[in-house]
Amino acid sequence: MDESKVREWIAANEEKLRAAMGLAHWKVTWFFEPLTARTGGPDDACLGRCEILPDYDRAIIRLNFAELEDESHLERIAVHELLHVTLVPMQVYREWASQTIEGGSAADHQEDRLWDYLIEQTLLCLERLWRRRPDWPPRPDAPIPAPEAPVDAAPPADA
Repeated sequence: MDESKVREWIAANEEKLRAAMGLAHWKVTWFFEPLTARTGGPDDACLGRCEILPDYDRAIIRLNFAELEDESHLERIAVHELLHVTLVPMQVYREWASQTIEGGSAADHQEDRLWDYLIEQTLLCLERLWRRRPDWPPRPDAPIPAPEAPVDAAPPADA
């Protein structure tokens, strides 16, 4: 996909996506560049990558615009990468729970593989739920939802 079209789509939809996912308070920075998967094979392009800075409610998402086929594909990848942010509590747990594993050891490789599998399978389930949302995609003139109410807020009258 053309980089300018990807940038345009992200500019028009990113804030609505974050709000709908409960991430309105997060600051997400987007980069558009070629990416290679962690395996590093010559034909192993990566479509997106998300780096999370949980202490600051910040994320950096990189999209490989040249590998995106169309807007529908772009939306799927953008949603997938943003869903990584919704799983930040699991990432924080992992960072602390795996501190006693020696880097490069068999246990480290085992934990990495298990983590990648569990996270990606969880994301696939979340993506399936996302695609069933009756309010997505929003109408072009739809307002951006307000950030979520405080945890101790009274429930809506019709609840």
